[in-house]
Amino acid sequence: MPKNNKKIYLLLAGGTVLIDKQGHFYSVQKKEDIALWLAQMPELNILADMETVLLAGEDDVLQFSHWENMARIIKVKAGQADGFVIVAPVEQLAQTGAILGFLLQNFSKTIILTGASISGTDYNQKKALIKELRDKHSGSGLKSNLINAIQVASQTLPGPAIMFGTRLIPAVKAIPANSNDRANMFVSQDNNYWGRVDFGISIKSGLQTSKPRENIYDKISAKILTLQDVRGVDWNLDKNDLLKYEAIIVKLAGNYQLEKEKQLLLEKSGRSVILYHRELSVGSGSLVCLADCTWETAVAKTLWAVANRKKLPAFEKVMKQNIAGEFNNT
Repeated sequence: MPKNNKKIYLLLAGGTVLIDKQGHFYSVQKKEDIALWLAQMPELNILADMETVLLAGEDDVLQFSHWENMARIIKVKAGQADGFVIVAPVEQLAQTGAILGFLLQNFSKTIILTGASISGTDYNQKKALIKELRDKHSGSGLKSNLINAIQVASQTLPGPAIMFGTRLIPAVKAIPANSNDRANMFVSQDNNYWGRVDFGISIKSGLQTSKPRENIYDKISAKILTLQDVRGVDWNLDKNDLLKYEAIIVKLAGNYQLEKEKQLLLEKSGRSVILYHRELSVGSGSLVCLADCTWETAVAKTLWAVANRKKLPAFEKVMKQNIAGEFNNT
């Protein structure tokens, strides 16, 4: 192995499905699966000196403890690493990246997230999708995503990023693509990309890579109620139901005007309340309004701000601040 290889930590948390040319499946459910899984991608060891850490199995759904443990391991290993690559389920990739953006602010080492185009080992339930991936993309896309992610991980970026298909996207800006392109499953909400893959990987010039002091946090709060509002549909909640939570975040739909009864219920709850809509521009009574960012990022910011309330300025002020480059065109 070349002496100048970079040290990259590969954190596995689902999203590990590989499909070879013969149609065989490989994924990581337990530590003993890692060697055979890596053997299908010998190129990875040419690119970097890798150390693999198992955080969750392929069929696990990531929970708050997984994200906190992920941040803790990255913090502990930072002195030994040139960068980090996290493999996670495609359904939770944007949420994972956004949470890390708030837990590990201005982090000194680059964190890249990627994964396969499918997750979970229920292959019989996904026959049509698997056939499409094999016919159009020669597999799950994980191998090429990982090769690109490892190459980017040793470069300096402003924050955590998702490397998927041909796009390198700030994690706090990533949203699912409205297309059937299984290779490029994410887009940037404000068309802000940090890099693209063509014949090689081109990193955007002029990125702000000089970072202020790191702000590292250990906790996110599990006591958050998320509601998706539909006009005319009752939430079936009363004030006592809301007392179980430290904060409430409501995703507004349609014309994003909250009905009076619902607004009064939230205002009387005694809890911090965030109303979210991507295009929300006016306030709603005493409730905090959040817009101009992704839903996943709004949730991640709320989880972080509530858990670390004692260390931060006023909650309402923090939610309006641009903490991790989360607002559009920043």
